[in-house]
Amino acid sequence: MPRRRTLLALALLLLTCGVTGSAAASPVNADQPFKAVGALVDDTLAPGESGEIRVTIHVLAGHYIYLKDTNVEITDAGGLQVDAARMPKAKTKFDKWENADVEIYDKNAVVPLAVNVPADATPGAHTVALDVRYRGCNATMCFFPTTDSLSLTVNVLGAAATEAEAVSETETETETEAETETETETETESESETEVESETEVEIPTAIR
Repeated sequence: MPRRRTLLALALLLLTCGVTGSAAASPVNADQPFKAVGALVDDTLAPGESGEIRVTIHVLAGHYIYLKDTNVEITDAGGLQVDAARMPKAKTKFDKWENADVEIYDKNAVVPLAVNVPADATPGAHTVALDVRYRGCNATMCFFPTTDSLSLTVNVLGAAATEAEAVSETETETETEAETETETETETESESETEVESETEVEIPTAIR
C-alpha cells in the first residue's frame, strides 16, 4: 500500500499543479474556462482507515471564480464518512462587476475532503457523489452559475485482504531485519579475520644466533 499511495499522490500532485504533457491535456479552454475534477489520494482503504478526496476547480488564465458562489456539496457519501469541504484561502480584489471588494480564485483551487471508512463498512466499491458549484467572470463578461457532478469510487478491503496485507508488510520488515543481521555478522567476521591477520604479523620468530 505505501508504494501505491506514493504513486497516486504523485499523479495527484501533477494534476493539481497543472503539469501536463501538452496544452490539449488541460480540462479548460476558451469555450469552457472552468472545470471541476475529483481524485482520491488513495482509492483503496481498509475499515478504520482515513483517506482524502481532492476536488480541483480548474480556472483558465485571465478568468476567476467567486468564493461566495463556490461550494462542494456531498450528495451521497456511499456508506462512508465524508467531512465537509475545506475551502482554500482566496484572493481579495476589487471587482467591477460586483462594484466591491470580493474574494476570488484566479488560479486552480484545490478543495480537500476527508474520507473515513467505518470499522463495520461493507467490503467492496463505495461511490461518493459530489456537486461542485461555482460562478466566474473575466475582464469582459461573466458566466452563468455552473454545477459539475462528480463521482469517485473507494474500494474497501475485506478482512482477509487486510490481514494478507498486514502479513505481507510484516514479512517485508522481517526480511529487512534478517538482511541487516546478516550484514552485521559479515562485518563482524571480517573484523575477526583482520584481528587474526594482525596477530600473525606480530608473532615474528626470534633469529637464532
